[in-house]
Amino acid sequence: MVGGPQAAPSPAPTGIEENAGAIARVEAYPNPTNNELHVRMEGIHGQTVLQLVDAQGKVVRTHSTELEGTEGTWTFSVRDLSEGVYFLNVRNDSTVMTEKIVVTRR
Repeated sequence: MVGGPQAAPSPAPTGIEENAGAIARVEAYPNPTNNELHVRMEGIHGQTVLQLVDAQGKVVRTHSTELEGTEGTWTFSVRDLSEGVYFLNVRNDSTVMTEKIVVTRR
């Protein structure tokens, strides 16, 4: 549905969004994770905000970065987070993507 509400995040491990002919891609790994979450971004340019949000909607991690090249990587520590489902939001002027992240304690 174009212009309407967005569906819940896909369980797929990679988010892809097409913007004006360019393809933006976000990969979060390992997923599930228990220590660190690495976020690799491709095709995203400019001021970009990454947020890790818990199931209640509380932002538990945030990072803002200026992406100048064709790709970038950022690492979040999740050592102190409770086990459960989180959502990684990646946003800039032309891209909004969400990935489901699972934190385990095994």
